[in-house]
Amino acid sequence: LFKIFFLYITIFPAFSFMTGVLSGLSYWAGQDKKGVVAVRMSSLLTLVSALFLFVMTWIFRTQITTFLGWEPHYVSIFCLGLLGSMASSFYEEIAIATGKIWTGALFSSGMDLARTASVLVTALLTHSLYAIFVAYVATQSFKTLVGYILGWRQGMVGFKWDTQVFRAVWKYAFPVSIAWGFGILVSYSD
Repeated sequence: LFKIFFLYITIFPAFSFMTGVLSGLSYWAGQDKKGVVAVRMSSLLTLVSALFLFVMTWIFRTQITTFLGWEPHYVSIFCLGLLGSMASSFYEEIAIATGKIWTGALFSSGMDLARTASVLVTALLTHSLYAIFVAYVATQSFKTLVGYILGWRQGMVGFKWDTQVFRAVWKYAFPVSIAWGFGILVSYSD
C-alpha cells in the first residue's frame, strides 16, 4: 500500500493535462511581458487543475475505494494529497525558469528534506501508515502554500483570467501533456 500510494500520487496528476503547463514555464519565462502574463496564467491553471482533480477524486472516492480495495480513509487522504502533488512544484519550476536557479533548487531540496524528515519521524513515533500519509500530505500542502506565496511576492503568480492567454498556454501545454500521459501509460502500465 505504501509503494502504490506514492506511485499513484506521483503519476495520477499526469492525466490532468497539467504537465505541459509546468513544462511550458521555461518557454514563457523567456518571452518578456507576454511571458509574464502566461506564467501567471500557468500558476492559475495549475492551482485550478489541482482543485478540480481533488474535487473529482473526492466525488468518486467510493468508487476509487472499491476499485483499489483500500480503506476509505486512505482514499480520502489520497484525494487531498493530489492537491499538493500537482501544485507543489510550481514555484521551484518557475524560479529555475526565470533564472533564480539557487532559489528554486534550495526551495525544492529544503522542502523535500522537510517532507522526508516528517515522514520518517512520523513513522518512528506512530508506526501508522495512515499517519505517514497525513504527514506527507501536510508537508506537500505546506510546500504548495509557501511556493504560491513566494511566487505571488515575486510577481510569478496571478489570479487574473484572460481567455486569449489561456488559449496560448493551452496550445503549448496540451500536446506536451498528451505525450507525458502516454509515456506514463507505457512506462507504468504494469
